[in-house]
Amino acid sequence: MILYFSGTGNSRYAAETLAHLTDDIAVNMTSLWPADGPTAMHIGNNETLGVVFPVYAWAAPMIVSETLARIAVEPGAYIYAVCTCGDDAGCAIEKLQRQTPLCAAWSLQMPNNYLPMYDVDDPALMKRKLTEAKPRLAAIAEQIRGKRHVFDVRKSAGALFKTWVIHPLFERFAMSTKPFYAEDSCTHCGLCEKNCPAHAIQMENGKPRWKKTRCIQCQSCINRCPVRAIQYGEATKSRGRYVFPKEGID
Repeated sequence: MILYFSGTGNSRYAAETLAHLTDDIAVNMTSLWPADGPTAMHIGNNETLGVVFPVYAWAAPMIVSETLARIAVEPGAYIYAVCTCGDDAGCAIEKLQRQTPLCAAWSLQMPNNYLPMYDVDDPALMKRKLTEAKPRLAAIAEQIRGKRHVFDVRKSAGALFKTWVIHPLFERFAMSTKPFYAEDSCTHCGLCEKNCPAHAIQMENGKPRWKKTRCIQCQSCINRCPVRAIQYGEATKSRGRYVFPKEGID
């Protein structure tokens, strides 16, 4: 089984591609979350579990760590992780390993989607990342099939500082839903409510209201809005939007 979490489709693409190449199944992590928390699971000896997730501020999203906390893993299991990131992963894998021992891990560069801080990648960079993702995933799949113990993660300079200093600040100060709002151009389609993995959005009088004070910051609502009506403060008004292309990668 490959468990994945994805806001705008990058990690879903990676998980489904790996599932196809390794004769496995990809399961959306949010499907394991009933109202009372994540479903408990058991991974037995000689079984394989893959975990695919986006890197948020150089660490795994809380939903990933909270899901893995409910999974019992026997010593002989093969557990691997693939993290998608706009540039580098910092020490995201090392942080995750403090909770869940991994046999292997890889990073995969994909187009940026974190709009409160950055604009989307320019078309040339976006195309390059998507083009290079396909052979990269094929190589990762081959190593997974062989149950290789490989750690091939792009950490870059300042990895320790990014994960152990910046990420806690991100969790404390940058996960508020207060800056989210919908402009008058909102068409009342309800996609934001439907796609929110944190169930933080509720449609009221035809417009979205963020009913929780904090969310995962997956950027699904702001990037998937078909008319770009959702904003996060003022900065996102001038920035592009990104969702993994429906046509996939050639």
